[in-house]
Amino acid sequence: VRSLLCLLTNSLLKHSLLKHSLLKHSRLVKKVASQTGALQLAQKFREDLTLDGKRPSSIDAYLAAVAHLAEHYRQTPDRLSEQQVRQYLLQRGQELKPNSMRPIVGGIKFFYRATVPREWKTLRAIRIPKTRTLPAVLTAERVWQLIEATRTTYLQTFFRVAFTCG
Repeated sequence: VRSLLCLLTNSLLKHSLLKHSLLKHSRLVKKVASQTGALQLAQKFREDLTLDGKRPSSIDAYLAAVAHLAEHYRQTPDRLSEQQVRQYLLQRGQELKPNSMRPIVGGIKFFYRATVPREWKTLRAIRIPKTRTLPAVLTAERVWQLIEATRTTYLQTFFRVAFTCG
């Protein structure tokens, strides 16, 4: 009786472990499948950017922008709603300066225009304001310090003439 009970317990335990293992395996398969879909989507996005003639640095910035969007919501960007994208852009707009927002908005707009076409009002309406900053103005004292720090005589002469003439 004792050996039969041990055999039954071991059998149930193996069945439970097998069931747990299968469940874990199916989750892993789903995760790999979703990552594969994301990789295919990223590859298509990269190809669309390349076909559009974007530079490698722009391609990297646009990919990073859309990847950050997907990471923010923990799902592929093709499954996001217009409202989610809108909220994300509003949040990022509060965190970043306008010039930092340009590649983010550009990447997201391109993604939803070319790779996964969507006709969203948000993407048509968003505009990044152009910012104009004044150049740094040096004091006369600082300018003379820079001229004096110049090592060659002919450059010192050039800068002195240029500065005194205005």
